[in-house]
Amino acid sequence: WYHQYVKGANWITSDLYPVNSGQGNDLGVIGQEVTQLRRLAGNKPVFVFIESGAFAAGNPVITPDQFRGEVWEAIIHGARGIFYFPVRVTPHFSYDVTPPAVAAEMTRQDATITKLAGVLQGTINPSSLGASAPSPLQVAWRSSAGHSYFFVLNLSPRAVSHQAIRLRGIGSAAPAT
Repeated sequence: WYHQYVKGANWITSDLYPVNSGQGNDLGVIGQEVTQLRRLAGNKPVFVFIESGAFAAGNPVITPDQFRGEVWEAIIHGARGIFYFPVRVTPHFSYDVTPPAVAAEMTRQDATITKLAGVLQGTINPSSLGASAPSPLQVAWRSSAGHSYFFVLNLSPRAVSHQAIRLRGIGSAAPAT
């Protein structure tokens, strides 16, 4: 039914909550969702809901690291906006069950996203640049005001090291932060 939905909508969204639904560390479903919606939406912007608490009492609760991973997974795959889902629906409704540590992480990520908003709203993965990285790393890029931006996410629950990230279109540039 999404094929019909996107015809009449100005922007497209759906919601998945991998931690709450017991998929745990399979945060890649957020990126899969955004990628599929972008295919269906054409030039219409795609937004995503990110879980910030348990929507049902007893469900697993997202950690700050998982929260940050879901946010950047959505951005890397081209989400143009993010909503947070802090609501518990059952057994008793509550407007916001976001744990304090997740709320603090939300504040940090919101500040970073706001600082980079002009960059993030630019062309998604412009053809003048490129990047590749081995799994479990994911990478996206943007260009703004003569600068190149590369976003790399480790989608696994453990640290990785000694990973080669290959960049294209950067000329002789050497430093990166």
